[in-house]
Amino acid sequence: MGKRLVLLSGLTLSIPVVTNLQADNLGILPDLEYRIDKQGRSFAAANQTPGSRARTLPSNPSRPANEKSNPTAPASSTTPVLAASSTRQPLGEYMISPGDIISVRVFGEPDLSLSGIRVPTDGHISYPLLGQIRINNHTVRSLEQQLTALLRNGFLQKPKVSVSIVEYRPIFVKGGVNSPGAHDYAEGLTVEKALALAGGFSNKGKVEGIIVLRDSGTSEVVGLDYSILPGDVITVPEVAVVNTKEYIYLHGEVNSPGSYEYRKGLTVEKALALAGGFSDRASKRKIQISRENEAGDWVRLKKLELNFMVEPGDVITVGASLF
Repeated sequence: MGKRLVLLSGLTLSIPVVTNLQADNLGILPDLEYRIDKQGRSFAAANQTPGSRARTLPSNPSRPANEKSNPTAPASSTTPVLAASSTRQPLGEYMISPGDIISVRVFGEPDLSLSGIRVPTDGHISYPLLGQIRINNHTVRSLEQQLTALLRNGFLQKPKVSVSIVEYRPIFVKGGVNSPGAHDYAEGLTVEKALALAGGFSNKGKVEGIIVLRDSGTSEVVGLDYSILPGDVITVPEVAVVNTKEYIYLHGEVNSPGSYEYRKGLTVEKALALAGGFSDRASKRKIQISRENEAGDWVRLKKLELNFMVEPGDVITVGASLF
C-alpha cells in the first residue's frame, strides 16, 4: 500500500492509497466491499452509490493476480474452471449496429447535423442532401470518412464531420441470475460486471460454463473477465435440478423484455403477449429467433410469422420500424 502527499493550506497530509495493481494482488476491487452469502460464496457490493446491486464473485477472491487459470484442470467446489481467457476488442473497432443511438455533427452546418438517431434494423437512415445512406457495419471513424467524402462531392468544400455513439444497444443476460433480461451496455463491461447488472448469480446459477453469443452467431465458453460487446447474449448455466430449456427470452421492441416460462403450443404471437406486446416502434416484419440446435450451435431464424411455433430456450428479438 503506497502513500500520497496532499498539500492543504500549508499542511502536508500522508494518505494511504490502494492502487489497482495492489488491489489485484490483494484479491480485492478498490470500489467494492465483500460479503458472504448463505451458501458460503463471496460477493462484492458496490459502495459508491446507495442502492447499488450486489454481484456474486467466485469463492476464491484472494487468488494472486499473476496466477493463471488452468482450463484443463478438473472442476472442484472451490475452484471454478474457466474454459476461455479474456478477449479484448477495443470499441474503436466496434461496428455500429442496429439498436445503437448515434449523433452526427458537421461543424458550422447545423442543418446537416443529426442528434440521437437510433440505427434501424436495416442500417439505413435518411440524411439531408444525401438521401438514404447505410450507417451500420461502420466504425465511428469509417462512418466519419464516408460522410466527409459524400458531402465533399458537390456539397461542401471542406466538411468536418464528427460521429459519436450516444448509447449502445443493450446486452441480454439469461439463465441463473436474479434479474434476467436486457441491460444497458457501458464501455469496459465484462461478464462479471454484466452479471452484477443482472443482480448476480441466483441460488441455482453456476460460474462454470458461462456462454457468450455474439451477433455473428459464434458462441464461446468464457470467464468472468471476458470483455462484453453491445448486443451480446450471456447465458449463465444452472444446477442440474433446473431445466433452463423451460424458459423463453424476449428483447428488442417489446414492452416488457425478459424471461418467461415456456408453455406447450406457444407461438410467436403468444410469446409477444407475455412480454406486453409490441412497443410503439416495433416492426412485425422484423422478428427473429436465436435457437440452439442439437449440436449445441446457435442458429438465427429471421422474418418469422406470428404463428411460428416457439421452442424452449428460444431468444426472440423484435426489430424497430423505420417510421
